[in-house]
Amino acid sequence: MFPPKGWFFLQPPKYRIPSVFDLHERGLFTTMPSVTRKSGACLVVKEDLQVSIWFKYITEGHTVRENVSYSYRVNEGILPLKADMTLDDQALADIVESDAREEVLRIHAEWYRSYIPMRADNIPDRPELEKKLASSLNEGKKLYREELKRQNNRWIERLLGVKIWKYKKYIHPLVSDELFSDYRKQGGEDTEEGLIRKVQLFSLVYDTDQQDDLLKPDGNHWGSEGEMWDCWIAYAGSELEAKRVCQSMEAVFRPLSASLSN
Repeated sequence: MFPPKGWFFLQPPKYRIPSVFDLHERGLFTTMPSVTRKSGACLVVKEDLQVSIWFKYITEGHTVRENVSYSYRVNEGILPLKADMTLDDQALADIVESDAREEVLRIHAEWYRSYIPMRADNIPDRPELEKKLASSLNEGKKLYREELKRQNNRWIERLLGVKIWKYKKYIHPLVSDELFSDYRKQGGEDTEEGLIRKVQLFSLVYDTDQQDDLLKPDGNHWGSEGEMWDCWIAYAGSELEAKRVCQSMEAVFRPLSASLSN
């Protein structure tokens, strides 16, 4: 399961997700779900390098939705850390479930000991910490994008062959010289065949209609336009390459579209 929108996992994969994080997004259960622990927590970070602890825990609680009675629910929250990366005592006290509080304390203590660079006076080294957080943020983005790619790869690969065949037959003869030339002028290093594949991957990821609530060809929905962009970056290989391919498509396909419509 992904972290909340705008946040990225800070810890390496083997430490980041207790089983409680793998539960479905609705978070309601008629019976106690099978998990290794009833509570879980992990460190997450935002673009501004704000670090927080994302926690979840399962409790008993009667809920009726669409005539179905649920006896268990997943509660969750985000506990921002203070500027010195310590816990806010009041925010911690607001977590009513004692097991969840203990899990937050445990995860924070392990992370603080192993992650925070310290000065000689045993105070966090802020410049070094920010470098480390920025590096972790980039790694978190990469993990998030690769997970998006993994989740969508089955339907994308199923449709990709036909998309490439149609493109080569009808469109590529009209733009072959300009498209690859523009791409190479911008610093692109992929082969022409690789570029064709990326163009069609972009076409598949963005094959949706805003009025259809970002409906995918497989019948599911994208979470947001940002999610679509991150998935496309994963297929392109990097954000720089994703932008480069988009710029080449803009430079070549837009004039082509205008000429064909006249």
